Amino acid sequence: MLGALKWLGLLCKSRMARLVLLLTGRVVLLADVATAYLEMHFADALKPQELEGGPVLFLPQLLHVLALHMKQVPPDGAYREVQGTLSSYLLLGLAEKLRELFGRAEIRGLKFFEGTSPLPLLLLRAMCFLGTVVCAYRAPKAGDTHQEVLEMFHDTELFGVVGILVSILLSEGRREKGAKLPQTVISICVQAVRILNHIARIDLPTVQKTLGASRQQEFYHLLVSLLDYCVGRLPASMVKPGPSGQAEESDLLHEAVVLLGFYCLQEPENQSILCYGEGQALLARLASLPLYYFMDERGKSILFPTILASCFRSEQNL
Repeated sequence: MLGALKWLGLLCKSRMARLVLLLTGRVVLLADVATAYLEMHFADALKPQELEGGPVLFLPQLLHVLALHMKQVPPDGAYREVQGTLSSYLLLGLAEKLRELFGRAEIRGLKFFEGTSPLPLLLLRAMCFLGTVVCAYRAPKAGDTHQEVLEMFHDTELFGVVGILVSILLSEGRREKGAKLPQTVISICVQAVRILNHIARIDLPTVQKTLGASRQQEFYHLLVSLLDYCVGRLPASMVKPGPSGQAEESDLLHEAVVLLGFYCLQEPENQSILCYGEGQALLARLASLPLYYFMDERGKSILFPTILASCFRSEQNL
C-alpha cells in the first residue's frame, strides 16, 4: 500500500493527473480511504506493538496527496466542483477524525515528539492538509452547506488546534529561556495558527466566540508563549525577515500577531486580553516586537492592523 501511495504521489505531480482526479470526484474516494485508515489507527492505538506500523505509515503520504489536489487551480467553469470537494472534506467525517487525532495527541503533549516515531509527521501532514483546505474554501452564494461547515468548525472547536497547541507548548510549564523547540513542533505551530487565521477570514465570529470568554485564559497563555518564544529566537534589531534558519519562527510570529488582531476586532470583551494577566501585558509585548514590525512595510502591515483592532474604542487599551 505504501508503494502504491508513493506512486500516486509521483503521478499527482502532473497537473493533468490532479485535474482528472479532482474533476471526476475520485479524490473524494481518497478522503474516504484516509478516514478509514484513521479509524484503523485509533483501533490500533491500544496495541503498542503495532503503533509504529500500518495506518500511521500510510496516512502522511495520503494526506499529502489530498493536499496537493486542493492547491490545484481549477480551470474556468470548474470552481463549483472544487468547492464541492472541499465541502466534502470538511463535512463527510475526515475533519472530525483529524480532530480526534489531535485530541489523542494532546494527552502526550511535548513527549509526543520524542524518539523516532512517525506520529509527529502524521500530525504535521494533518495540519498541512487542513490548512490547505480552509485556505481554499470559499463560502457559497446560496445553500445550506456553508452553515453546516460553520457548525462543524464550532462542534470540533476549530479542529481542536488550540487544545493541541496548549498541550504541546504549556503542558510542561515555563521553558528555559533560549531553549529551542523541535523543528517539527515549530512547523505544526505555524500550520495550526494559520488554520485559525484562515477560519477567521471565512467567518470571524466563529473564531471569536470559540476562543471567547470560556477559553480566554487558555488563549492568553498560548499567545504569550508563542510571542515570547519567537521574540526570544529573533534579534530585537531585526529589520528584515530572518535568515532561513529563523524563517519559521518569523512566520509563526507573523501569524500569531495577525491572530491576535482577528480575536480583538470589534469585540470589546476580547480586547481585554491585551491587559490580562500579570507581568508584561500583551500590548506591551506588541510594542516590544523587533524593529522589522515598525520599519518594514510588510512588518507594519502585519502589526499595525492588530494594534488598531486591539485599541479601537477601548479605553482600557488606549
